[in-house]
Amino acid sequence: MRFDYDGMDDTELDQVISSISMELKKHDYTSRTVETEKEMQFEFNDPESGDYAELYGKKIREQKVFVFHNENPQIKLSISSSCACISIEETKYVDCLKYCDALWKVMSIIISEPEQVPFFMFKRFGLRKINQCFLRDINRLNEYFEPSHYHVFRIQGEDNIKEKVMQIRDSLEIAGYNANLIRTLVRGELRGEEAYQVNYDADMYLIDSQSIKELMENKEKIMQMNDWLFELHKDAVTETF
Repeated sequence: MRFDYDGMDDTELDQVISSISMELKKHDYTSRTVETEKEMQFEFNDPESGDYAELYGKKIREQKVFVFHNENPQIKLSISSSCACISIEETKYVDCLKYCDALWKVMSIIISEPEQVPFFMFKRFGLRKINQCFLRDINRLNEYFEPSHYHVFRIQGEDNIKEKVMQIRDSLEIAGYNANLIRTLVRGELRGEEAYQVNYDADMYLIDSQSIKELMENKEKIMQMNDWLFELHKDAVTETF
């Protein structure tokens, strides 16, 4: 879950980070580190830009990032002068919405300080889910994933062709929201044996500043986005999965 925005620099972030830190302590965040990251900037007014740096990247800059660590080591919240993001890395299903309140509080602190951050403007809000699994036998791919989403290239009667990489990208509009849907299959090794990594990457987002402001006032919209992400995932997998 991530907010991108314009109109803030590192100095202005420093002025509000103390209030943000005090708030996050109430949400089970126990420590904070400061990192420097290189950020690729994108033209978010292009709904197909997504994360395709090689196609739409504009320039790279270094920026300070405050990283807050939750008592659950799989959860962290990162804040910079251009974005705020909660990331959750779990091997089992997690209801991400129960963690969104902390990010909401962070954004509320920033936008409630117009004297500190006078030119702040929302640029993008996204909810993204990435699922990953491994298959040793590629012939069983469609036992778990629907052929409409994943397929292996075949020529009938020809056994000398092996899939190395499969990638399908769709840019969608769903119920007024934008969505990027990427399905990837990559051949590699797992414990010394040939295996395939199967990725399902769904990103639903808004790029209109006013729509993001409305989302801040009505959390039901993020529930709608989350429900659509679930429907997309359900459509991609079989009952066996």
